[in-house]
Amino acid sequence: MSGLFGSLSTALSSLLVSQQALQTSANNVANANTPGYSRQRPVLKPGDPVVIANLSIGTGVALQKFESIRDPILELRINQETQHQGQLDATLGALQQLQVGFSGTNSGIGDAITKFFDSLQQLSINPTDLSLRQAVLTAANNLATNFNTESRNLVSQRANLDLNVVQTVGEVNTLTTQIAALNNQVAALENVHEDAGLFIDQRTEAIRQLSALVDVSVIQTESGIALTTSNGTPLVAGQHSFQLTTQIGAAGIHQVLAGTVDITASLNSGKLGGLIQTRDTAIPGVLGNLDQLAAGLATALNTANRTGFDLNGNPGTDLFVPPPNGGVGAAAALAVAVTHLRTSASIRSTSAAPTRFPTAVSR
Repeated sequence: MSGLFGSLSTALSSLLVSQQALQTSANNVANANTPGYSRQRPVLKPGDPVVIANLSIGTGVALQKFESIRDPILELRINQETQHQGQLDATLGALQQLQVGFSGTNSGIGDAITKFFDSLQQLSINPTDLSLRQAVLTAANNLATNFNTESRNLVSQRANLDLNVVQTVGEVNTLTTQIAALNNQVAALENVHEDAGLFIDQRTEAIRQLSALVDVSVIQTESGIALTTSNGTPLVAGQHSFQLTTQIGAAGIHQVLAGTVDITASLNSGKLGGLIQTRDTAIPGVLGNLDQLAAGLATALNTANRTGFDLNGNPGTDLFVPPPNGGVGAAAALAVAVTHLRTSASIRSTSAAPTRFPTAVSR
């Protein structure tokens, strides 16, 4: 092809390819804020030349395909950081709720303990003052109530986290089903040598969402991609997805199962990992410490109170109901043993029995 017609044909191919390139650029701009979208670029190739005698004459340019720009290593890194962020977000949200009950400002156990010991300090100046004695009993009741309330709150929060685990497993199953379907669509287009970039972008975004929920490993296979958890539990293999299930275990909380295998302990990343770690480790640890604090406080105050005398000169008794053996459940069971004031006599200190906070109870 030569002459004027050949030159016009070459120019036309250039204009057509440039128009398609401009359309690609416009599409990139339009999808700049689309989640998961990968920027595309045109891949060009020279037109097949025409050989005339000993000459090879070019015929312009042709558009070979549109290529999505992706970085597999960067995508892997993003998925890993998304898993970490999902775990931290879930843990932070749960721990922030725990913090409320232990604030030392104007509410919570810290404030109740401070006010209780402040009332004891005031009573030590004038042990026979009935209003000060009543203030101590009121502060003691408030302290017990705060321990009771915080113990119930911890149990309730653990139950809420357990329900959240079940809900998150359902979200994981929804995404793995979606990813398996996208694998099918990608494979169908690639088998006929068509561009599957749109479905690959959707699959990449779905994997990123899945990474926020659970620890995911992406494996490239001949039939597409396969997804597993970090311990190798299969989630997706080509066009097939594998559903996780939940079942209430011996401790009364839901365990995560893959088939019949309990994988709860191996889930340590993503939202699901953060929820499980907080539910199974953080909250039981805080509850155990709270029981230990309540038991120690009640025992120490009871011991001190028994060394003193009430207003009738009788030996003191327990200020708080003695905690359970071993301290388990002490925070939930903490209660004041004193019922009301005894007003017929005053306390006198002796060297044999130093004065403590008087019990002032009627038997």
